[in-house]
This record gives sequence, C-alpha cells and structure tokens, in this order.
Amino acid sequence: MLILKKHILIMTTSILVITLLTACSVNEKLRDKGEIPAEIRASQEGDSKVIDQIIENSNSYEEPEPVDFIDAQALKMWDENIESIGKAIEDFNDRDQIEAVLMRYLEVYEQAQIIYLASPKGDFYISQVIDLPAEYDPTTRPWYLNAVEAGEIYESESYVDAFNEKNIITVSKELKNAPKSGWVLGIDIVEN
Repeated sequence: MLILKKHILIMTTSILVITLLTACSVNEKLRDKGEIPAEIRASQEGDSKVIDQIIENSNSYEEPEPVDFIDAQALKMWDENIESIGKAIEDFNDRDQIEAVLMRYLEVYEQAQIIYLASPKGDFYISQVIDLPAEYDPTTRPWYLNAVEAGEIYESESYVDAFNEKNIITVSKELKNAPKSGWVLGIDIVEN
C-alpha cells in the first residue's frame, strides 16, 4: 500500500512539473512572437506590480516602537508596593533582616524577578543570592541614579535580562521615610 502511495505521489508530481514546464515554454514562445493574450499580459503586469510593492514595503520596514508592559495603573501599584517594602524595612539595620523582608515580598509579587535596595553609601541588599563583582557600586547604576533624579517612581525601558533572557523592566524609587531616606529600592519585573 505504501509503495502504491509513493508511485501515485511521484506520478502526480511529474504531471504537475511537466504541465508547468509546458506552460512556461508556451508562454516564452508567445512572448517572443508578441502573441501573449491581453488578459495574461495584464495579469503578469499586475503580478509584477504586486511584487514591486512587496519589495518596496520590505525596504521601508521600520521596527515598531517598544510597548511598555506596565500601564499607569500598574505603575501606581508598583509605586505603592515600593512604599510598603520601604516601611517594612525602615527599622531594620541588619543585612539578614532586610534581605528576609525583600525575599518575603518577592514571594508575594508574581511578576517580580528580583528586589534590591541600595543606600547612598553603596550598601546593597538583594532578595536572592547573585554573584556580583566586588567593585559593584549600586549608586552608579541607572536604576539608582534615575530614581534619585526623578524624585518619584522611575520605570526603565524594556530590556532582555542577562540572567534569564526574559523581557523585563526595572521600577525603582528613592525612599523618603526616615531612617532609610535617600535609599533606593528597585524591582525587576518580568513581562507576562
């Protein structure tokens, strides 16, 4: 049965190829003699215009503008979340206590990939263990600098995370409540 199917497939393909070659040959002979019927010439010219338009469109293709995956309402929610985390850590000075709070919040926020906090002196607290270079200074990073400059919640452009290759954005904000005033809290949020 399988052999019969193969033979039928080969014969059908052969017939289609022969028909196509014959049509091309006839078309070439008619074209050479100038005897191509008007309908076929119009069809070929129309096909040519369509192909030209496709080529023109592909040459003028522009990348779409990036679309934020956090709207104003979600950004307000993240702003409130940062304030809440800031209040939860304001009385802690011990690294373990602060990082435990960051880890608890990380478990609550499904979209959050990582939560981190930096003091103006460069002390850095993070919700999970990540190997950072010894010279890493969080106060020189865009998430820190932009939050301090903005004076409100800062939202980065979407980017591909180096660790997990997912699209993420960073939201960060300078904390205003003492004794952590001047500290910046950041959250990396994974795109859904």
